[in-house]
Amino acid sequence: MNVNFIREVGAAKWLLRKFVREFWKRVLKRDNFLRLPKENHYSSDIFVTNCEIDWGAERVLSKHLEKNGVFLAVGAHMGYYSLYVLPLVKAVYAFEPDSRARAWLTRNLSP
Repeated sequence: MNVNFIREVGAAKWLLRKFVREFWKRVLKRDNFLRLPKENHYSSDIFVTNCEIDWGAERVLSKHLEKNGVFLAVGAHMGYYSLYVLPLVKAVYAFEPDSRARAWLTRNLSP
């Protein structure tokens, strides 16, 4: 549990996020949530902007995807875009050359 993150976004917003996440995991049996290291500053950005850290570019991208298509993420970092589009396409192939980020990418995309 990241106490600094809870302080930053507020306890009520954190509890709501926790409830939604648990509902997706336990009731809907889906777990498409990005796990970020505590020291990563994107943690609060992703929550505060409702998973739109690129100022809405995600929605623009998602409009151009086809349900039976494949998404290729080269330089995928921790898998933010890969997880964002995963429910929208047939398959996602993500590659990351940096071993530190690749460890998080692997963790985020593994079932």
